[in-house]
Amino acid sequence: MRPWDPLNERQLGMLRRIGDGTDVVSNAGPSLALTVYALRARGLVTTPAQAGWPRAEITDAGRFYLGHGHHPRRPDRPSRRERNKNPAKQAGVAPADLLGMVQTAGGSLTIPDPAPAVRAAWRRAVYAARRSEAPEAAMLMYTGRDNGDLRIWLPSHARSGTTQAEASPSVLPAVQVPKSPAVKVAEHLPASPHPVVVLVRDSPNLIQVTSGLLPRVLVILQAIADETGRRGYDLIVDSTRGHHGLAVDAGGLRCELRIKETNEYRTDQHPPARGNLHRRPDRVPSGRLQLSLGTHGRTWADGKRSQLEDRLGEIFAELDTKVAAYRARRARQQREQTERRARWEKAMSAARHSFTYAYRRDYILAQHNAWRLADSLRQFCAVIDPAFTAPDPESWQRAGKTWTAWLTRYADSIDPARMPEAFASFAFDPQPAPDDLEPYLDGWNPHGPEAGYRQPD
Repeated sequence: MRPWDPLNERQLGMLRRIGDGTDVVSNAGPSLALTVYALRARGLVTTPAQAGWPRAEITDAGRFYLGHGHHPRRPDRPSRRERNKNPAKQAGVAPADLLGMVQTAGGSLTIPDPAPAVRAAWRRAVYAARRSEAPEAAMLMYTGRDNGDLRIWLPSHARSGTTQAEASPSVLPAVQVPKSPAVKVAEHLPASPHPVVVLVRDSPNLIQVTSGLLPRVLVILQAIADETGRRGYDLIVDSTRGHHGLAVDAGGLRCELRIKETNEYRTDQHPPARGNLHRRPDRVPSGRLQLSLGTHGRTWADGKRSQLEDRLGEIFAELDTKVAAYRARRARQQREQTERRARWEKAMSAARHSFTYAYRRDYILAQHNAWRLADSLRQFCAVIDPAFTAPDPESWQRAGKTWTAWLTRYADSIDPARMPEAFASFAFDPQPAPDDLEPYLDGWNPHGPEAGYRQPD
């Protein structure tokens, strides 16, 4: 928690209450202690030692927050007009220029909170750079897709030339994307092909090609299988989506691999008969291969100057980028889960302390009140018993003695000083149920850190 982070509604209401000074606010009650401590940690209130429980007093920073709506130490941010003054909005960002800008900035380039159109322009530049000829551009990573500062960096630079803050594990990806050399494709299958290649050869329905292209597809798949094995991946047949298809398994990330033959319109088709002039020409297999990586990923195909075999290096560069992004995302999620659990456990510990304090306090106050009531009733009997004197009617005297006798027995029955078992049977260290701790958790769910968090009222 940073001092300048915005207060929630409960904290803001408490700060106003302390600032008004109309009533005394202390951290004696567990329902107020956590909120007072949170305000004190931000420097908005103080709790100087006084007789009894410390009394919360507002500071100059607290008065500033109430007057301006933010902490006096909040960093100044540039205006929207200043944020919009960047090359992306003025002239666009060329992929080659983007890589040079990142390298010139020491491997990490930050654009402070750009406008949506500007942010989209930078993202397009990153995607275009990844598909460029420069091998290092395929390693470009970024954070801040939808909001906040947009940061673009190179993992290799971040490990050697950036500052310690930029090289923090909280922002860098978990792995470095290796460079992808060209992948060689043999002319013939080896004596022991990969099991997936054998399966495709025996069940050609896993791919969508004509029989004439099947031998070529098999050697391409064998090259892909060999290269995935060298990179620690695995070529598999995936059936999780209800149909069988090829995929690359990279340690938790399954990337769909689709190979098919493209179609083209027939050029030798006779003109349509009269009455059917709008019939479209038939589509026939073209003899050219197409490979797609991922459900909505990039596609490579045979072209006029190169074939699919020549572009396997590009395919694995794209695959490595996906794997690096996946591992970075998983590492960030695991780190966030660990940090969230640590905050939840800290909140649970504080809630147990607050619950135990309130539990003991309520019990001892109830016993004290019972003792005071018993003592008061005995004094009351001592006063009313002599009031019924001999001149009074005998029925009055009997009624008075009956009442004083009953009140004496009742006082003895509620007096904890005469019932030591009341203290001996009390559980001094209670074991609260999860729902018992909810009032003290300031929005956390007592059943676990992943069960949801709500802002306290």
